[in-house]
Amino acid sequence: MKFRRILLVVLAFAVLLSFAACTVQRTVNPTQDPTAEATVPGTKVPTQKPTAASTKKPVTTVKPTQVPTATVKPTQQASATPTKEPTAGGTLYQLADSKGGQMNSYVIQTQNNKLIIMDGGYDRNKQDLINLAKEITGQQKPEIEAWFFSHTHSDHVNAFSSMFNESATKNALTVKKLYYNITSRDYVVNKEPDSLQTYDNFVKALNTFPANKKVIVQEGDKIRIDGLIIEVLITPDETKSTVVPINDASVIYRLNIGNQRVLFLGDAYETAGLRFYRGYKDDLTADVIQMAHHGSQGIQRSIYKKIEAKACLWPSPQFMWEDKNQDGGGGSYRLETVSLHRYMRYDLGIKHHFISRDGVQKLVFPLDLD
Repeated sequence: MKFRRILLVVLAFAVLLSFAACTVQRTVNPTQDPTAEATVPGTKVPTQKPTAASTKKPVTTVKPTQVPTATVKPTQQASATPTKEPTAGGTLYQLADSKGGQMNSYVIQTQNNKLIIMDGGYDRNKQDLINLAKEITGQQKPEIEAWFFSHTHSDHVNAFSSMFNESATKNALTVKKLYYNITSRDYVVNKEPDSLQTYDNFVKALNTFPANKKVIVQEGDKIRIDGLIIEVLITPDETKSTVVPINDASVIYRLNIGNQRVLFLGDAYETAGLRFYRGYKDDLTADVIQMAHHGSQGIQRSIYKKIEAKACLWPSPQFMWEDKNQDGGGGSYRLETVSLHRYMRYDLGIKHHFISRDGVQKLVFPLDLD
């Protein structure tokens, strides 16, 4: 009997020790698990699967220099909309052909009277360029800070080619820098041989300039001139299939002036338009847009919509504006200028339209686009 009492006492003591040990094991040490939360006695703690946050490894901070970012051409990726740099004001002139032809010729005057030219028109337009430059600057031999080219068609480059290939006019202007990116000669021979003479004359004129005055632009370039910025968005890609080879090889530029954007599309068609969209779909916008291919048969209308422009530059003469056949009637080459103008004005609600049919257009930036 005495032995049983002793055994019961020993067993009771063992049970007490076991309970105490269990209590200690279930007590959470805050220094070991800072995320643990105390529970209120008598409440039920819900069973929960571990979350990713509770099971992932500690985050290791890596400096940017340890993981270099791959360099990708703008047309291969859609980047987030960048912060726009503030830009100075200036004046843009859209020239017109005195004989009523289609051509691209733009002159930009900066805040400090420096001149920039885009394309230039036919050979017969070179004197118009010279006269305007003299009038703007008041100089007998004006200096051109930069001359940009979109592509090698006669209505875009022949004024330049004629000016610098002929002794009578090659000293009429001083040009500090030439900016361009053109296709190979073989591309022209194989794709559009009728344009070969124009191409060769342009290259000949380029070769009258020393190498340090010529810049072959690349996608993503930003050229800063007297408070203005010219971005290079698209350059020729000879691997892309197109039915309009040299037009679709147009360089697309975007001028930043007076904190507004002017998009120069050259003669870009659907292939170049698609490349532009894919590369800049998060940053397509512009305040003013030069209508592609003189406002006829250019880039897709859906892309015009996404650009969200408030004004249009139409390098369109009378015959194009009236949507007549280029050969005077009865031909198969139909234009789209009338229907595109209706789309831009009425479907997209763009109020401001500057048309070369009406002569030289002068725009002072920043523009009032209300």
